[in-house]
Amino acid sequence: MDINGSTPLHVLRVMDNKTDIDRMYFGEAVTFLKCQGYVISSFMLRVLHLERKEKEVNEILEEIGNNAEVTGLSVHSFFHEDKERDIPLDMKEFLNTVRESHLVVATLVATMTFAAGIAVPGGYNSESGFATLSHNSAFKAFIITDALAFVSSLFAIFLHFFSVYLRKNELQVAIGWIIVAFADLFTAFAMGAMVVAFSTSTYAVLKSSTGVAIATCFIVLTYFPMSIIVPFFLRYLYKQLTF
Repeated sequence: MDINGSTPLHVLRVMDNKTDIDRMYFGEAVTFLKCQGYVISSFMLRVLHLERKEKEVNEILEEIGNNAEVTGLSVHSFFHEDKERDIPLDMKEFLNTVRESHLVVATLVATMTFAAGIAVPGGYNSESGFATLSHNSAFKAFIITDALAFVSSLFAIFLHFFSVYLRKNELQVAIGWIIVAFADLFTAFAMGAMVVAFSTSTYAVLKSSTGVAIATCFIVLTYFPMSIIVPFFLRYLYKQLTF
């Protein structure tokens, strides 16, 4: 309890009292945006509503903790978690951080696939100038999958650049999150295509040694089951540590 007699239970009560007023202004804002030609989906509404509510709750909890310190009462660490941690609380800042890190990944994939497409496995014929393994089926699969990875990563980079301009208000930030999510899908597809391109190029070069070629492809392709298992394992581990 703080100097004003407020407890964490009062937070829920305060939020309930503000519900009708908040809904009125929130509804008017959404109606105005729709009149301006914006398309407001249910997902965007949930993102904007939850972000606004979370900010209000954090402000009330921080006020309770500060008032309790004035009276000399001990304050639970929960009231100071947001003040002590280094992660950005603002959704705009967090979006910028996520965008920058994911942009680096997409750029690396584009760089590696471009280099692999220029310096093809097996090299070029010195007389004709064509790729030495151009008639090899595995080499053809490499070219196709490498091109898919390159184009997908480039499109992901384009989406990241486009999302930079969506930062003026909460609606644009919500749309920015959606664009970043689509960019991540293209990046993930590019990574998968890059794995297949690497395995097919290895098989094309090591075709004369079938055992080594098959073993190498098997090791490389373990990326796909591991990319599914590891996230589920980390999520399970997180739940075990937090509950």
